[in-house]
Amino acid sequence: MLKSILQLKAKGNSLFFKLLTSFMTIILLLVSFNIVSYQFFLTNIQEEIIKNNSLNMSTTAENMEKHIKLVKNMAFGLFFNDKAQILNHSADKINYDIVYQVRKDLQHSLNTSNLYLTNIIYYFVNTGLIIEKDGTTTEDKMFTKFYVSDQYTVDFWQREVENPVSFKMYPAAPFVEYNLESRVAKGRLLPLLIKNLYNTNFVIIALLEADKLYESFHQAGEDERFYMLDDSGQTLYSNTDEPFDIGQRQPPSVSQTYFKEGPYYYFYQRGAESGYGYWSVIPYEKISSQIVRLNVILIALLALALIIGISASIFFTRKINHPLTRIIRSMEQLQFPAAHRSQIREYDWISDKLSDLMEKNKTINADLSNKNSLLTYYAYIDKLKSIETRVKDIKLPLDKNQPFRLVLFQLSFRERFTQDLDFEQNRAAYFIREFIQSEFSKVYKEPLTFQLEKDRILSLLFLEEENETGWEESLRSLKQVFDLDLQYCTVTIAFSEPYRDSSDFTSAYEDLLGMVAQRKLGEETQIIGCQDTHPATYRLNAVEEQEFTSNLLTGNEAALGPILRRMLAVMARKEATLEQFRDFSSEMINRVLHVLRSNHIEAADRMESVYLASRLKQCLTLDQFEQLFDDLLPEAASYIKRKRMENDPITGFVTEYVEKHYREDISLDLLADKLNITGAYLSTYFKEKRGINFSDYVNTFRMNKAKELLRETDLKIQDIAVQVGYPNVNSFIRMFKKATGLPPGEFRKEAGRL
Repeated sequence: MLKSILQLKAKGNSLFFKLLTSFMTIILLLVSFNIVSYQFFLTNIQEEIIKNNSLNMSTTAENMEKHIKLVKNMAFGLFFNDKAQILNHSADKINYDIVYQVRKDLQHSLNTSNLYLTNIIYYFVNTGLIIEKDGTTTEDKMFTKFYVSDQYTVDFWQREVENPVSFKMYPAAPFVEYNLESRVAKGRLLPLLIKNLYNTNFVIIALLEADKLYESFHQAGEDERFYMLDDSGQTLYSNTDEPFDIGQRQPPSVSQTYFKEGPYYYFYQRGAESGYGYWSVIPYEKISSQIVRLNVILIALLALALIIGISASIFFTRKINHPLTRIIRSMEQLQFPAAHRSQIREYDWISDKLSDLMEKNKTINADLSNKNSLLTYYAYIDKLKSIETRVKDIKLPLDKNQPFRLVLFQLSFRERFTQDLDFEQNRAAYFIREFIQSEFSKVYKEPLTFQLEKDRILSLLFLEEENETGWEESLRSLKQVFDLDLQYCTVTIAFSEPYRDSSDFTSAYEDLLGMVAQRKLGEETQIIGCQDTHPATYRLNAVEEQEFTSNLLTGNEAALGPILRRMLAVMARKEATLEQFRDFSSEMINRVLHVLRSNHIEAADRMESVYLASRLKQCLTLDQFEQLFDDLLPEAASYIKRKRMENDPITGFVTEYVEKHYREDISLDLLADKLNITGAYLSTYFKEKRGINFSDYVNTFRMNKAKELLRETDLKIQDIAVQVGYPNVNSFIRMFKKATGLPPGEFRKEAGRL
């Protein structure tokens, strides 16, 4: 009996038992807290759901009322403004200047997207004249072609204008437009009528986008039915086809915002401004199912947490206990005398043997002496990076002021490396480092070669004499080997002058980084031994930027390539560095991508990945940079052209006509007559769609053709002027100088020199 008690007490003092007991106590406390929280939450959840739905309906009604009031005030403002009254009193004789101003006012009002207005119609009943955002028409065309609804016909509106109301909203109905070849749905619209009680000749009809209004102002739940009723009980809008019988579903009191009847909850709000009723009908089973589902989820989470907690407690307790048990068994075999005692059996065993571990310290110190080479490596890295660590206290050969030279190797792996070789770049860089170390070891006693980055290797050479030249032969040998694999990896080598003071180590490395950035065009291995100065950046001048941007916006690929080719040729002639070529190319690619994104062209992201993130890094020669833009610019121009022509027959007709007839006399009124629209409307429409005035577009197109003829032909200036639509040569010269900054003759000379 006594033996069993002692064994039980010993188990109670074990680490495993103490850890498991602690974990279980914490788990029980957390479970108790969760149960109490769950009970409190369960008693309040249904009330919170109902409260949330009531608040949602209150917000919806408030927002709807504010919006109706806003649209109503705006419509009355348009009704009573001076222009509308002038047209009303002179309906028999139309003043088209006033009509144009009225249309501009309508377009300005409709540009406010958060009003959810699709159109505002000025309706002169006696003459049948209609003025709306797109122009003027008759009542027959308006309601039988442009805004057609079975419910809202011409006869309907003629009857409604006689009713003694100044403002009225009608039930939402679907509207369509009939074109020559298609039937275009305009969605469900809420008509509003605004008029003078004593003058039925002139009315305003506003058309609200019903579904967008509902989606913006109401947070709809699943299976919820929403109704908007006028003061007579007529349904103005509903998100369902199921009718709503208001007769038996009135709230018991004015202050009550919801009630339950049958299998439904009814949430109700009445508009303070309009008196409209806003109803939300939610199945009771939907609310109850949410509570049931929440109960199931909470219980499942509680059970899962309990299972995971107990399992984790046992697992971690065993994970902590087992290593200690193995240590104890190993120590038991040594049979060392006991040391300081504690309340945990396992720790007693460890305490007994800690004193003996000190004897092994001598062996550990002896082993550490063999690791100096590795610590030296890290010490040089810390010194190079100017990192403050304790490793810097190690005595280095560099600190003896022995002359040294640094050689930096910048690796640039080509695309074919990953395509042709089943080999990782990091592993390849490791073998390159070992090869460099091997080559320098043939000349120097203790060279050190570090891989600082995945593509950057640095060699530290300690010199016996400052003027020795053995390293030059090593560099030539390395270059010969690297040139054998140009299709897989391009190498840039930079070497420093000899240094004696160890404090110059970091600055020498920074100078090498600047030298590597001076790499010129070319695929072969380049060796750089001195720093050079170059302009910080190469950019297009103001005239070239304007020319490039205007041609890019119009999708004129033929004019884009020569602009960049001329700039690349100038950079090559001035021996710009590879980094400067890439900086300039990156700027131009980003400019093209910006234009694509501003036109909402989805291909921009793919082109950024292909040209900016991939192909640009692989460009090493002038031909490769030129080929990059030869591929990029036509692709971008085709997307821009396609986007401009897409679903826009008016601008498509204008641009096509200009491209075919630019030699002739082209005017805005001529094209407007061909399109059967007004010149003012065409001018505004073209500027909005293309981002450029019609006259500027024609002049830009003609100037681009003139540049081509000046560069590629020997025609006289007078002949070129006639061919691009300028019979008067002086007018042509003046326009050409304004567009390019140079007269045609000087432009031809500059083009010849390039």
